[in-house]
Amino acid sequence: MKRFAVRFLSATLTAAVSVTALCSQMGCPPPNQAAIPLRAEIDSLKKKLAALDRQRAADVATIAALQSQRGTLATLPEDRLEKLYTVHGIRISGHSAEHDGTLKIYVVPFDEQNEKLKAGGTFTVQAYDLQSAGHPMVGEWHLDNAATRDAWYGGLLGYTYVLNCPLQELVTHAELTVRVSFTDELTQREFSEQKVIRITPRVSSATGPTTHLK
Repeated sequence: MKRFAVRFLSATLTAAVSVTALCSQMGCPPPNQAAIPLRAEIDSLKKKLAALDRQRAADVATIAALQSQRGTLATLPEDRLEKLYTVHGIRISGHSAEHDGTLKIYVVPFDEQNEKLKAGGTFTVQAYDLQSAGHPMVGEWHLDNAATRDAWYGGLLGYTYVLNCPLQELVTHAELTVRVSFTDELTQREFSEQKVIRITPRVSSATGPTTHLK
């Protein structure tokens, strides 16, 4: 049903945009009062389509959690989860950067309304040097529930998790691709996001790339 709704809204939005584009090409007169409802309908359809996309991502994560037979979904049915504010995705902020050899990853979960959500869970961060032969992973960091709780920041700069990940490997290029995975403690859904982060190339004598942050 949700998949049909997404297709229907996509087709309706495409048709509305096509009508607007055709009118522009044919030299239609400037927008009048009759065109205002059409633009409002297009904006409304875009918002509904984005909401359905977020819901679909959450459904996919739920299926993956069930298939892995992991977590508490057996004791918390889907109809009860729908009444709660739950994680539907994560977002890595553009503020993420490298400072003195440490990656500072700003990441925040969001709910079905695209609002930031402070949710308990665990993080896994992986950093790759895609400009090197073989695209090696140069670091991996794990945060358990306690470390995740300590990583929450709320203040004038916003509300977000700040994941401090010290680099421990030889990095010879100025960019790293960072992949962040978050497993929500309530639903056991897993969400991932990745972003390219600029760094200062450096050399370290560390013995291994995996770090557990507790």
